[in-house]
Formats: sequence, structure tokens, C-alpha cells
Amino acid sequence: MGEALTAINTLIERQEIFPSSGPIVCFHNVDLKALDVEISLQVPVEVPGSELVESKVLPAQTVVRTIDCGAYEKQDSTLEALLKWVPTNNYRAAGGIYYHYLNEERQKPDECLTEMYVPVEKST
Repeated sequence: MGEALTAINTLIERQEIFPSSGPIVCFHNVDLKALDVEISLQVPVEVPGSELVESKVLPAQTVVRTIDCGAYEKQDSTLEALLKWVPTNNYRAAGGIYYHYLNEERQKPDECLTEMYVPVEKST
């Protein structure tokens, strides 16, 4: 994650653009042996990518979200509740699982705030 954020920060700083959020991690799967993850920062304008960094504009979409307060290692129950809400309320997941880290790195573990969200579509 550190290498990815360094590459992203280098790219946007060269263009005199500053992130408008903390890091966002999108998990495309949960297979720890073959994890597929994207690391990103939100910026207020479209940024051309580079050899190391892909630039994306995410479309407007419906998401379900929650905010977890506590140590990162103890977030599983919050994510499980969010994912359980999806089919229970006649939705289906339509993308990855996003973790948006709202605090800086030096935050006390029990005070860490993480927004978790999942793009969804109404089930038919």
C-alpha cells in the first residue's frame, strides 16, 4: 500500500493537485492467496495516469455504506453486517468492497474510522 500511495502522491503533486480524501482500498475478492486490490486517492479533477498509476473516473452509483470505529483488525463483524444487509433488503452487490480510511496513520487504533461501502443494484 505504501508503494502505491507514494506513486499516486508523486503523480498528483507534480500536477499541483491534492487528495480530497484519505486512502481508499477496493477489494475485488477476498482470497488472501490471490488478493486483487486497488489503492486510490480521490482528487477533485480528472488526472492523466502514468506508467505506474491508472486514472479512473468512477460513475455515480448506488452504494450501501457504514462507518466502523475501531482497530482495523476488528472490522470483520461490521463488514459482515453490511454484506448481510444487501440481500436482506433486495439488493445484490455490483462491484468491489471499498474501505475508505478517514483518519491519518497515527490515529489510536480504537479511534480509527473506516467508511465501508459496496456498490449495489436492486434485485429483480
